[in-house]
Amino acid sequence: MKFSAIEKRQLLIFSLIAFALPYLLGIAMGIGFYAGSDVSTFPIAQMHYPAAGAMLALLITRKSDPLLPRKFYISFLCLTGIMILCSILSVIFPAFPWNLAVNFMVMLG
Repeated sequence: MKFSAIEKRQLLIFSLIAFALPYLLGIAMGIGFYAGSDVSTFPIAQMHYPAAGAMLALLITRKSDPLLPRKFYISFLCLTGIMILCSILSVIFPAFPWNLAVNFMVMLG
């Protein structure tokens, strides 16, 4: 099966978000786990990575497509970014109830 240049670019973007991002943030999760922090925010955020990768790939490669739900994609990507930030902050500031904050954001999203 041969892929076009756009499909290759979409696959690269998706792969980086869906596979490389959890790997990199797994380092922070490991640091937090061995420091005794609550790392339960990481799996909640990681569930959003594959969809965020697909949405970002479509937004970047199909800019002129009027049928893309851009507002929904951008809001989902912002929600995922905030969840990533909360996950990292849960390692830095473990006293704050980050799990509650992330669960609340999932319900709002």
